[in-house]
Amino acid sequence: MTIKIEVGYKKIMPIKKVEDIDIYESYDTTINFIYNNKSFFGNFVSITKDSEMAKYIHDQEWEGNAFTYHHENGTFPLFSMVMDMNFGLKHIGPYEVFVMTHDAYQSELVFNSHGEEIHIFFHLKYKGLWYDGNKIVFTRQVPEKSCFVVNANEFKQAIEDFIFQLREYLSTNHPELMKDPLVQRTFGFDKYFNDFFVENQTNSLISEMDDEDITEIQDLVNNKDIDEIKRVCGGFYFSEIDEKYLEISEKVHEKESEVGLKGLNSDERQFYLVDRLLMELNNGGFDQYLNSTGESWRETVNILEKLGLELLADLGNRANTIYLSNKSEDDKLDELSELDDEFYEMEYEETYKKLLTLLS
Repeated sequence: MTIKIEVGYKKIMPIKKVEDIDIYESYDTTINFIYNNKSFFGNFVSITKDSEMAKYIHDQEWEGNAFTYHHENGTFPLFSMVMDMNFGLKHIGPYEVFVMTHDAYQSELVFNSHGEEIHIFFHLKYKGLWYDGNKIVFTRQVPEKSCFVVNANEFKQAIEDFIFQLREYLSTNHPELMKDPLVQRTFGFDKYFNDFFVENQTNSLISEMDDEDITEIQDLVNNKDIDEIKRVCGGFYFSEIDEKYLEISEKVHEKESEVGLKGLNSDERQFYLVDRLLMELNNGGFDQYLNSTGESWRETVNILEKLGLELLADLGNRANTIYLSNKSEDDKLDELSELDDEFYEMEYEETYKKLLTLLS
């Protein structure tokens, strides 16, 4: 075994039993991957400071995020991560992508499977920046190849080993935690949940693919036609936008911070407002946008319509209608979340291309 998953769990302390406590939010930790004595985050600190892309990184999250093993203030929920590994990452199939993240974070670990290999990335979501163990790249799609590549079977075995070691440690040192129903579910001791997971996974595959689809994909796998496999499977990825977009975005936002929105010329203002909308939506959805920077929503929607981005403009109008309605806050959040899902399913290529025409 040449791969090891390092998770800082041995310093956790038992907490007093509190009614309605969410065990998933009670224990935080960090994670790193070691493969053939190479550390995934080993070059992270130096690269985020010395890389050409480092000038675009203003977020403290890159240096203080839970995923960065070198920082002691990690805040990724331990049991949520174990659940992701046990019921998600461990079952990743050939040519699938698995994302490990948390709603509160702007970054995520992304695992891109290529047959017998898994390519690992650390992604700053709304900036389009990807760390691959050796460098930082900018792209709006999941990169095909990482500098940190592990054998898929060995990686899945490493997950099994980590989960077993954690379970043994908790059973010995914190047996009270192992009695918690959510913790038992996390480790696969909840039979009803396990059955539901298997049934749901099977039904999902059956509902999305018929015999003809399966035969076509099998032929493509045999021919190693990866691009066609992605097309048939409907993988979530977007066409790459070159560094020009990031450079323009950075310049416009820097100018706005110096002279304010009124100091931008017409094209810069249009670019800034739409770009800010996209950043807010990728970060926290329509609720965050309308509560923080939504005062310019009407002007922003008009710009979207002018650029021919009718679908996004329609989402903006519908979101504002919900936001201004007399519905309860919970109902508003539920409906806005549905619009968030529609937004995340959109293909971004056309949006970024049309934005670039403003300042190219």
